[in-house]
Amino acid sequence: TFLVHGIDFDGCTCSSADCRSPGKHPMFGGKTHGATIDPDIIRTEESFDVANIGLHLGGAGLVVIDVDPRSGGDETMELLRARHGPIDSPVKALTGGGGEHLFFQISASRYRLPGRLGPGVDLLWGNRFPVIPPSSHHSGGDYRWAEGQDPWSRLEELPEFPPLLIDQ
Repeated sequence: TFLVHGIDFDGCTCSSADCRSPGKHPMFGGKTHGATIDPDIIRTEESFDVANIGLHLGGAGLVVIDVDPRSGGDETMELLRARHGPIDSPVKALTGGGGEHLFFQISASRYRLPGRLGPGVDLLWGNRFPVIPPSSHHSGGDYRWAEGQDPWSRLEELPEFPPLLIDQ
C-alpha cells in the first residue's frame, strides 16, 4: 500500500485548486509511489487522518475490476455476466462514489489485459492502483469493504482472474 492524497474541507489535500483527481493521486512519486508490504507501516498509514490509501496492484499480484455505475458500469457488468457467467470475487470494496472494486489474483505475465472492459468498467492492473478502505471519496462517501468480503479474512480465497472477460 501507499499514501494517496485525501479529502478535507477544502477538497483534495494536494491543495491544487484545479485538481483533476481529488483524493485519488499518490502523495509520493516514483514507479511504486513508496508502496510497502510491511504491516507496521501499513497500520501507520491507516492512522493518517486525511490521507487515502492506494494499493499497488502489480506489486500485490492483483487485478481489479472497477465498476462505476454513473458511467454505465452496472449495465456493462450485466452484459459481461450474461456472456461469460458469474463474475464475482470474495474480496470486494464498495467505493465512495457508489461503485465497486472486485479483486482477483493474477500472474501478470500470463495475460495481455485491456484497461477497460466496456462503459463504466475499468480493469486496473500493473502499475495502476485502486484507492482502498478506509479512504474518503470526493463525493462525500467513504470506501469500505463489502460485508464479509474484506481481504484480511478472505485473501487466501481470491480466485484467479477469469481470462474469458477479455474475449471481446
